[in-house]
Amino acid sequence: MEFFSDSQCGKNPCGAPIFCLPASATLQVLAKAATLAELNAVPNNPQAASIFPDGVVDMANNSLDGGGELTTSPSGQSLILSPKKDGKAEGPPVDNFYWSFKTTDEVKDTAPKISTITPSAKEQNVLQDALVTITFDGLMSLSSFSNLVLKTNKQYNVWYTAAGVNLNSKDKPVVLGEYGIGAAIKTRAEILHGAFWQKPPELNATDAFYYPFVSSKVIDIYQNCFYPANTDITGSKCADLQPNAPSCFDNAPSVVTTPC
Repeated sequence: MEFFSDSQCGKNPCGAPIFCLPASATLQVLAKAATLAELNAVPNNPQAASIFPDGVVDMANNSLDGGGELTTSPSGQSLILSPKKDGKAEGPPVDNFYWSFKTTDEVKDTAPKISTITPSAKEQNVLQDALVTITFDGLMSLSSFSNLVLKTNKQYNVWYTAAGVNLNSKDKPVVLGEYGIGAAIKTRAEILHGAFWQKPPELNATDAFYYPFVSSKVIDIYQNCFYPANTDITGSKCADLQPNAPSCFDNAPSVVTTPC
């Protein structure tokens, strides 16, 4: 789940607005559990009372179990923190989930970079089911990965979709609740696709070329767009792109100058 503030505080490298939380403030977030359906009919029934729920539910319309972090006091007059999760479907306010954090007065307005890609540029004999990955140097907005495109020189392309996974300092997927060395520090985009076209040996035809395309509509969690298209890929000539050639194609600067 991602959300942005409605308070503009700057512009990103593409000239689009950046929205910020209040500066130097302590903020509290509430993930509200949905009202449950007929609590007494089925014990521990997590189903929300409506198909238009008033809180967080999963795809099966089960209400959020915030873990019992908040429980009512014996008198029923106040809420107290519970020391452990109870695993019961109790609805709001008991299953609401709260957390708080503090903000600084800094605004991060530098563009993200690509640190690794697979397959590599101009790689040959790629497996038909090879996973296409793009790892960035920081945390990215997963919803912006819908702007990743897989192009080809063939008339018909394979089906594809994009997803993302956050990684820790050891390049391992982050496990919920991990901190320190296990905390998320960067994001890997993954383009899932159908089988790449493979030329039959007896067919006189042009080989298939595929071009993963990362546009400037891909943004990080600070709403900075991927522009210019700088990379830290070993052997790439796109480590420090200039305004007259801010794009990168096959690890070489490109003269495409308009954010796209």
